[in-house]
Amino acid sequence: MAKKKSVMSKIVPIIALVLIIAVIGTTAGYFSYKNRIIYNISPGANGNTSGNLQNKGLFCELDGKVYFSNPYDRGKLYCMDSDGKNIKKLNDESVYSINACGKYLYYSKNNLTSSNSTAAFRGTLFSAIRSDLDGKHVVTLCEDYSATLVLVGNKVYFQRYTNNDQKQTNGALYNVGIDKKDLSVAIKSDINPACVNGAYIFYTGVEKDHNIYRLNTATNSSSLYYEGNCYKCIVDDNELYFIDAEDNYKLKKTGASSTRSVETVLNERISTYNIDSNYIYFQIDDQENGMLCRIKKDGGSEYEIIAKGNYDNINVTSKYIYFHNIKNESEIYRAPTNGPVIAQKLSEVLKFPEID
Repeated sequence: MAKKKSVMSKIVPIIALVLIIAVIGTTAGYFSYKNRIIYNISPGANGNTSGNLQNKGLFCELDGKVYFSNPYDRGKLYCMDSDGKNIKKLNDESVYSINACGKYLYYSKNNLTSSNSTAAFRGTLFSAIRSDLDGKHVVTLCEDYSATLVLVGNKVYFQRYTNNDQKQTNGALYNVGIDKKDLSVAIKSDINPACVNGAYIFYTGVEKDHNIYRLNTATNSSSLYYEGNCYKCIVDDNELYFIDAEDNYKLKKTGASSTRSVETVLNERISTYNIDSNYIYFQIDDQENGMLCRIKKDGGSEYEIIAKGNYDNINVTSKYIYFHNIKNESEIYRAPTNGPVIAQKLSEVLKFPEID
C-alpha cells in the first residue's frame, strides 16, 4: 500500500505539469491566432475610392457598413449601415483617410486638440493606424504625422511628416506593410497618393511642375503620364479625371490606361468633385453664387442643384453622398445618390448615440 502511494505521489505532479503545459500552449496558440495578420490576396487591393480619398476619406463603405469620421464627436471613428441606421462609435481616435478591406480598417489619426497641443506626448497624437473592423486591436503602423493614406495590396502608402505637424516642411511619401514591417520612403516628395487605382497611384507634381505622374507600386517606379497644370486626380471606369488649373479650373478627363486624348467634362470653374457609377458631383467655385451640383456621367449639359452655397469634402457611398459646409465644418449634410435630390442635415435625420 505504501508503495502504491509512493507511485501516485510521483504521477500526480507529472499530470499537473502536463496540464499546465497544455494550458500554456493552448493560451499561446489562441493569442497567436488572434494576432495573426490576414493578408490581402490581390496585390491591387484598395480600401476606398480615389474620389473619397481626394475628399479627405471621411466615409468608406464595405459590405453594407459605412465607416466614417463623426464631426459631431471631434471626428471620432463611427460606423453605420449603408442606410444610416445602427450608428455605433468604434473607438476614440479622430480619423480621416479611412480605408476598409478584408478584416481591417486603415486610417490616419489626428487627436490634436487645443488642450493637448503643447503636450510632451504630442508625437502620440498622430499616426498611421490599422485596426479590426470593429475599431479594436489598434496597431500603430507609423508614429509620425500621417496625412493622406491609401491601401495598396498589403502595404499602406501615406504622406509622412517627421516634424509631427502639418506644416509640410519635411513631407515625403512612405509605405509600410500592414504587418508594420519594412517602413520605407517611396517618393522623396510630398505628393498626395489619394488617386489610387489597383497597384497604381496617380499623382501631380508638387516641386518642379504639376504634371500627372503614375507610380507603379510593384516596381516602385514613376513615369510621366500627362503634361499640364493639374490637381485632384480621380480614376473612374478606366478614365482619369482632373481639374485643369490652366483652363479656369475646368474638369477634364483622359484615359487611365493607354488612351491620352483629353476631353472637357465641365465648363464651370470648380473647387472639388467626386464620382459614382451614375453621376459626377461638383462644387461650382463662386463665393457669391456657389452651389453643389450633379450631372450624369453618360453625357448631357444639364445639371441638378443639390445645395446652394459652398461645400467641400464630398464623399460618396452606395446610397448617399455626404458633404460639409465650408463655413461650418462641424455640420455635415447628405443627399441620396438616386431619386430626387434632397439635401438634409445629418444631425436632423439620423439618431446618433450620446457622446461620452
